[in-house]
Amino acid sequence: DEIIISEGELVDAHAYNVLNSLQREYTSRSMSGDDSLRVLLSQIFLVTLVFALMGLYGNKLHKKVFAELRNIVLLLTIMLLIIIPSYILVKWASDLIYMMPVCLLAIMVGSFFNLRLAFSTQVFAVMLISLVVPNPFQFIFMQLVATVLTVFSMSNTRAHHRFIQAAIFVLVGYLLVYLAFTFLTTSEVDWTDVFMLVLNALFTLLAQPLILMLERIFGVTTSL
Repeated sequence: DEIIISEGELVDAHAYNVLNSLQREYTSRSMSGDDSLRVLLSQIFLVTLVFALMGLYGNKLHKKVFAELRNIVLLLTIMLLIIIPSYILVKWASDLIYMMPVCLLAIMVGSFFNLRLAFSTQVFAVMLISLVVPNPFQFIFMQLVATVLTVFSMSNTRAHHRFIQAAIFVLVGYLLVYLAFTFLTTSEVDWTDVFMLVLNALFTLLAQPLILMLERIFGVTTSL
């Protein structure tokens, strides 16, 4: 059997994620049918609540966007492009969640609509993804910092340069929060996690081809 961590050894971020995943797997296998149903219903309720809040928020503060069905479908499509792969990644390889470019959502929504809607949509998506990630508090903190920096970078850059600048800001935000949380628990940096964060920032550059693809599918245009 593989030893995950020895007695007296410091728990780094990677080991924490592995232990958390094993605990979740053990809990899911040991639950009875009634417990599984209860957890499923709770998750459905929370997901429904998030989408309901998003609808109320959008209908109140972004009436022009939410007045057209095409805009709503486009917005939900962008969200699902991030949420579904995140769920799959957590299910089969939760320790790779740092590699998921969640900030793609804010970049794409900001390009199609506006930055206020981009920030709020990102927050709602992060809330949904945090229901399944191993360390939800750290995940939410990292994503919110990266989202603020992403929105800031997009508001001060021309269209053709904003994707590169957004990727740089995302990487800086992730690294700062990751290092801060790492030094709160242990002084050892897991370079595998750092490498995944670099890949995450690089993956945000996929925003431009994805935006062009969605433009053709939905028949809308952006500044690109």
